[in-house]
Amino acid sequence: MPVPHPPLVNLIVRQGLPREERLTLSYRHELGHVQTLPLALLHVIVLWWLWTRNGVSARWPRAVRLLVAFVAHEATWELMAEGYVALRTGRRYIQLHRQKGSPLISAFVWGSFAVMASLGLVPALGRHLGGSFLPTPHGKEHT
Repeated sequence: MPVPHPPLVNLIVRQGLPREERLTLSYRHELGHVQTLPLALLHVIVLWWLWTRNGVSARWPRAVRLLVAFVAHEATWELMAEGYVALRTGRRYIQLHRQKGSPLISAFVWGSFAVMASLGLVPALGRHLGGSFLPTPHGKEHT
């Protein structure tokens, strides 16, 4: 489910890098979305399967399910695209961000994306995590 969006992440994470490097990394990030599309589709399928298998669809209102799935999926795909950038750039990726970029901002952004990506797994794995925090239909306790 690709969503056109302004390159805000690229602007924030690439802050302070030389123009040429910033453009190269931003280009690779966008190309990373194309390269990781099969994995992104697999993520949606697995997420849907886990949610269906564990009865999340019966417990959560549809709007909440869609919002959580959307946020988790987009965050996961952003992480995959940036992973592609890091793999293609090699050691230079870390050097650039340490020397010229804002490592704390990058760590905060990617850490936040990791938390958002995890949101999709919490309801899917709720039974295995104890499940007591998950809503249930008609106020019944989750077993």
